[in-house]
Amino acid sequence: MRVLISGAGIAGATLAYRLARYGFTPTIVEKAPKLRTSGYIIDFWGLGFDVADRMTLLPEIRRKGYMVREVRVVNQAGERVAGFPADAFSRVTQGRFVSLPRSELAASICGQLDNRVETIFGDSIAGIEQTGSSVRVTFEHGPEQEFDLVVGADGLHSRVRELVFGPQKPVREIPRLQGRRF
Repeated sequence: MRVLISGAGIAGATLAYRLARYGFTPTIVEKAPKLRTSGYIIDFWGLGFDVADRMTLLPEIRRKGYMVREVRVVNQAGERVAGFPADAFSRVTQGRFVSLPRSELAASICGQLDNRVETIFGDSIAGIEQTGSSVRVTFEHGPEQEFDLVVGADGLHSRVRELVFGPQKPVREIPRLQGRRF
């Protein structure tokens, strides 16, 4: 079964890894010309930590990450006004907690793909057409291809979601609840 995954981030790379392990033929398409090197620092723990453990990624993730010593609240001048030791996170998770750049985590996962997954950088999905037995995908730059399944792991403003379900509607503002008792 051929599966196209849009997005080479954490979700897309993890899905490709698992699908390849179970005999599927995943392909990742990523709009960026190479793996991204920027992004937020994330706190990595819980189920994601368990998945990384099964993928034998923990030594690399711990090497790339760091342990936060203190969570601080600072004022506009950068002066500490409150805070608490962060070792509570490590205690609660029994040491299965690390902070690292999200791009480093994605790169570690992609490193596990071992050439079993075709990855197309610098391209994106331009069109999706459901046929009787497959999904015909048109790319911005590459040739049209057919897949059995297309997965959108391409972030908050997903191109796949837009192509399949239409433009994202603006979120309605929640009415103010001032003066109401519950």
